[in-house]
Amino acid sequence: RNIISNINNCVPYPNPTSGKVTIDLEQGNVSVYGLDGKLLMQTSMNSNKTIDLSTQPAGMYIFVIKTENGNKEFKIIKE
Repeated sequence: RNIISNINNCVPYPNPTSGKVTIDLEQGNVSVYGLDGKLLMQTSMNSNKTIDLSTQPAGMYIFVIKTENGNKEFKIIKE
């Protein structure tokens, strides 16, 4: 697995997912929001490369990845 240091090359996978989403990013913070804008979880990429949506209902989620090089948003679909 290749760990990425540039946020522009970062793409969470798999998408759509059945539960776990992997983010190959060297460091940064990830916030997961529901479509209603409610913050569901936050984690640091230093310690955790996987976001677990298995306890969340099926639907679309917004992942906001923040690094010192900038921020990037992704829409992730949980089946």
